[in-house]
Amino acid sequence: MIPAWLSLFDALAAIILVAAGVLGAHFEVIPAFFGFQMFILGGMMAALAFFSGLLGLARTRGSNRRAGKIAAGFGIIAGMSICIPIIVLAIRYHSPMINDITTDFIEPPTFAESGMLENNHDQNLIYNRARYESVQQAAYADIKPLMIASDPDACFDRVKAVAARMPNWSVTSVDPQRLALEGVATSRVFRFKDDFVIQVRPADGGGSEVEMRSRSRDRLADLGANVNHIRAFFARLKQQSASASAP
Repeated sequence: MIPAWLSLFDALAAIILVAAGVLGAHFEVIPAFFGFQMFILGGMMAALAFFSGLLGLARTRGSNRRAGKIAAGFGIIAGMSICIPIIVLAIRYHSPMINDITTDFIEPPTFAESGMLENNHDQNLIYNRARYESVQQAAYADIKPLMIASDPDACFDRVKAVAARMPNWSVTSVDPQRLALEGVATSRVFRFKDDFVIQVRPADGGGSEVEMRSRSRDRLADLGANVNHIRAFFARLKQQSASASAP
């Protein structure tokens, strides 16, 4: 009987942890990373509920302990309902241990204003090439500067327009002198904050070179968020540039 009731209590704890973690982080009642930790702990409790439920069901089999069977059954169903989506998400968003992505390892775009944001006062915004370059090259070899045919000033105007329309992005500063803008991308569920900087540079031979860097504030592994920011922005900018140059 003990495993059956343990399964029930573990399942209830898992439901509470997952719900509190997701909702608390989403509505910014608790820090994003703390909410994510609660979510992961809830997944672990759900796994424990599932296996305890199987053991409890085996021990109550053939007996008249109906309450124990119900408790074990609830634990199994609840455990599976929580564990399966978490496993699917873990497989889908599996990523290397990196949280800072750049299109340029030698001269990465620098954060000039983001360090003054309230939650960035204790952040080190200097790019750590020794730590990240080899990891990024192995995982995301396609991340390179984007070449645009227009001159830097016109390209920067287009960059500002596209960045302003990116979902869940907030542009926090624009520097016309160095043709750079900075901002924050916020994840939809846990409200993780990723700082980004985009800079337009003159390209050799004419045209413009768009550089971008995106880094996470809280996570050691960003689940692919930062590389997705760069890919999504570059895709939209290329589309916008192609439309503007079409006859």
